[in-house]
Amino acid sequence: MSRRPLRPTRPDWFRIHRESSLKVYTPLLALFSMLYRSVVTLRLCAYKHGFFKARSLPGFVVSVGNLTTGGTGKTPAVITLGKWGVQKGYRTAILSRGFGGRRQDDVVEVSDGKEIFCDADMAGDEPFLMARAVPGAAVVIAKKRYRAGQYAHKKFGTQLFILDDGFQHLGLRRDLNVVLMDTVHPFGNGHLLPWGPLREPISELSRADAMVLTRFHQGAPGESMKAFLNRRFPSIPLFSADHVPKQVVFPGISRIQSPECLLSKRVVAFAGIGDPGSFKYT
Repeated sequence: MSRRPLRPTRPDWFRIHRESSLKVYTPLLALFSMLYRSVVTLRLCAYKHGFFKARSLPGFVVSVGNLTTGGTGKTPAVITLGKWGVQKGYRTAILSRGFGGRRQDDVVEVSDGKEIFCDADMAGDEPFLMARAVPGAAVVIAKKRYRAGQYAHKKFGTQLFILDDGFQHLGLRRDLNVVLMDTVHPFGNGHLLPWGPLREPISELSRADAMVLTRFHQGAPGESMKAFLNRRFPSIPLFSADHVPKQVVFPGISRIQSPECLLSKRVVAFAGIGDPGSFKYT
């Protein structure tokens, strides 16, 4: 009986981006990483010297982003800020690029704060999740966050704009630049894409107004990372946070229980997030 040939699997970038040892594919990745660095450097210089112009929105703009390709907890941070803005009475809008959605329009209104108009297939998983998690806040997606912000201000009179994954979105000025980093693996293997997970050199953290170490636990990794950042960027406030499970939701039967209900039970888990290992640990 003949066997079907196995389809080639996709590269395990999460593992590759943490490897410090040299592999057979390392020279090729290093070459592309050098090319990527040159493009990033040119782009940063173009904004710094005014060749590219950043535009402003008529309100307070907070950017939540990171230096790596993911897995730092941006979405929970955006949700937390969005809930805070709504509770304080600000007309709040979350602006996202909406990765993974099948939208056709340039600007898409996912939610007006009261009703959700797009499903996850159309808007992308994260904007749909944020629309459900932050009632009272509009969620608008567009490739250019400035267009999304203009739409939100014109339609809702938005006062507080929250940029989802906005650290590299230099085309829009912000009043507060918050950067999140995973405490245990903040920079992966320390290399830029595609050799490592860094979108920009570590020195670009100097643009941040505040840094947050996520999944922070007291001990060697957390304390050593705090010491490094305080030494390298002494003028930037540094905060720490952790991800703590609150509820176990059974959507099929509309039941919610405390996390303790999983004690002594065997669990099958599926994760499509940036750092599935952290979800397994949770």
